[in-house]
Amino acid sequence: MGAPCRPGWIRTRCFRNVPSEVARMPRTDSCRLAAPAPCPCGSRAALALALLAAALLDAAPAGAQQREGLSALTARPGLENIELLYRSVRIEGDLIFLSGDVDLLDPDHDVRLLADELQFNVVELTFEAEGNVSFEQGELLLNGRAMRGDLDAGTIEMEDVVGVAPGPVYVRGERILQLEPGKFRLEHGVVTPCNQTSPAWEFRSSSMTFKPGSYVKMAWPHVRVKGLPLIGLPYVFWPLQEKARQTGLLLPGIGSSNRKGFMFSQPFFWAIGRSADLTLTYERFSRAGSGYGGEFRYALSEDTGGFLRGYYLPGRQVTAEQAAAGAISFPSGFSVRGAHLQGLPGGLTLRAQADFVSSTDFIRNFRDDVNGFLQRQSVLSADLSKSWGPSTLTFVADHRENFNSTTLSTTGRRLPQIKYTLRSTQLAGPLYVALQSSVARFEKRQKRLRKKKPALVSGGAYTRLDAFPEMSLQVTQIPWLTFKPFFRWRTTYWNRSESASFEFEDDSITRHFYETGIEMVGPSVFKIFDTPGSDYSPRIKHLIQPRLVYSRANSIDTRHAGRIIQFDEVDSAVADREDLRLEVTTRLFAKRYLNPSDDQRQIWQIGEFTVGRLWNLRPLSEALESAGAPRVRLPYFATLILQPTARLYFRTDARFTPDLRPANVSLNARLNGAGGSVGLTWFRGVRDFLDPLDLRRVLLQTTSNSLRTDATVNLFARRLTLGSGADVDLRDGRLQNLNGSLTWNHQCCSIGLDIRRLNFADRQETQFSFLLNLAQVGSLGFDSQRR
Repeated sequence: MGAPCRPGWIRTRCFRNVPSEVARMPRTDSCRLAAPAPCPCGSRAALALALLAAALLDAAPAGAQQREGLSALTARPGLENIELLYRSVRIEGDLIFLSGDVDLLDPDHDVRLLADELQFNVVELTFEAEGNVSFEQGELLLNGRAMRGDLDAGTIEMEDVVGVAPGPVYVRGERILQLEPGKFRLEHGVVTPCNQTSPAWEFRSSSMTFKPGSYVKMAWPHVRVKGLPLIGLPYVFWPLQEKARQTGLLLPGIGSSNRKGFMFSQPFFWAIGRSADLTLTYERFSRAGSGYGGEFRYALSEDTGGFLRGYYLPGRQVTAEQAAAGAISFPSGFSVRGAHLQGLPGGLTLRAQADFVSSTDFIRNFRDDVNGFLQRQSVLSADLSKSWGPSTLTFVADHRENFNSTTLSTTGRRLPQIKYTLRSTQLAGPLYVALQSSVARFEKRQKRLRKKKPALVSGGAYTRLDAFPEMSLQVTQIPWLTFKPFFRWRTTYWNRSESASFEFEDDSITRHFYETGIEMVGPSVFKIFDTPGSDYSPRIKHLIQPRLVYSRANSIDTRHAGRIIQFDEVDSAVADREDLRLEVTTRLFAKRYLNPSDDQRQIWQIGEFTVGRLWNLRPLSEALESAGAPRVRLPYFATLILQPTARLYFRTDARFTPDLRPANVSLNARLNGAGGSVGLTWFRGVRDFLDPLDLRRVLLQTTSNSLRTDATVNLFARRLTLGSGADVDLRDGRLQNLNGSLTWNHQCCSIGLDIRRLNFADRQETQFSFLLNLAQVGSLGFDSQRR
């Protein structure tokens, strides 16, 4: 209430905390000189007394008429709680004329009106206002030149309006009308989430309808960036809720390709419910025709959810004349990707995956990413599993098709496979036991396609049973030294065998082999270095840990090894062998604050370096032994991992020949920082074999040598972002993919250009894509990765 009013003053309501974005300055208490009276602030009597006092001073000759007007005003239902602030008043019948910083609050209708002058009809509850008018309703605040309306009907009309709505969303226009409580129409207006004097971007439309905090609907709007018209759209539905999803058209994507032609993408988003949504996309390529995509996402519960994404291209065939003119044929095809996870009663878990493409022709002619271009397999799989204690029971069904070429594919199916796994479990004292076992119905077929002829199919179905138990002793009485002797046995049965390539016959095979050995870890030694003056870590721990593994495998029955139908790793050939593996690992640990807000330091591994060697203790043939041929062609290996901070990661793995020449090499490095990021991945794969002219020497033949890089640089306080990436086949000296992007970032939008050059085999293509990201709306671009 504040302090009591001084004698001779009437105190009226104070208004504070007006939103500062577009409102006038907050008002303090204002009092009108009048006859001495008590201070009934905020009541119906305050309104009557205020109007009466003003009438006596400003319009004394019409006192009877004013008293009737005041009686009519206070007698109107719904006006008991109206509160006023003004400097002068004049009453003419049912009309009350207020002037001088007029402030009217109607809490029953959640409306507040401010103006220099206000004309109010107490019978019809209509009003007209001029001069610095303001309208407040909830979190909506509008300012303008003049307004009129009806409090009872909940309608207003304002001219030259500017305001702010929940979101926040800023609006301005020539005219705004309140069609019903909480629903407005803005004519020749602008709407934007940017609060700058000159917005970074905005929607402009001749007519738009919006509900504050709910949505904005626009007919034929166009997007302006820094005042420049950028793109026009037939219709936009813009949801204003921060978390809610709304059905409607998303921003389209545009691009250009010298191979596909002009590219246009228009997605439609359907918010099916709180737990599911569907995005349907139509794409148009001026040279490749139309493409159709869809993505269904769902989250039915905490442990049930997934997605399903598909894409279909009808394709386009060109005539010989069109091909001579430069036109390209695009084969039809489709792709399906998805995943599903579901928890079932009884502790069961259902998983399903899909990564299916119709043909290699579709991949090679339409997919735009290197990984997709190299895809040669389609997979559809599902498994149902249940775990209890150390045991797991799994039912697996899947379909896998490997595309050997455009005319040959190999298909493998599990129909189904039942697996039981027992993790390493303590049986008694230091004795541990583990088990892997399965029974499966397999189908393996090879399909050879011939032009204008039916496909030739060979292969068949068969059954396999497998059991692989393991027993081990874990001796850990010495803290710095661990012994683990183990014994493994594998028995596998196939009811059919392979007589020739994909020619199966009813001749069963049973194979047995065992493996025994010992693993020793230690002796481990370490030293702690105190660094009290370092901000990085108060101490560094250095640990050195050797590991020695001896194993011996003997195949009891190898007579039919060449007739086993190969399906997975269980069917791999087994030969008598005796191996020794020695490796030494050194690690560095620190105690660091992993996050700036952490109160305590935590253990952090700075780096790890491992070197080792393999020995084959079985002698080779007499001819190879006498010639000095190495028993292991790649005996040495090394791994280096560095991660001094969470922003820097480096890892490299390598295998070496007996004369220490590098063979298989992989490298992965990434640096992230405020100024940008850079990443590099390199892999070289080789085939190793003995030199026929000198059996002591190992020759290497490179089978793959690829390099992938990406970099991002932020300039001018992240206002400008430069991005680049490349995929290079170093074996052929071919630049497979080169892309670059330039993006200008603003507080509520970003705009840029993405350029990509593709060079896969006989396919050369250059793509341009325009990128636009609008705050609270979405992104405009061309996403070629989703196919």
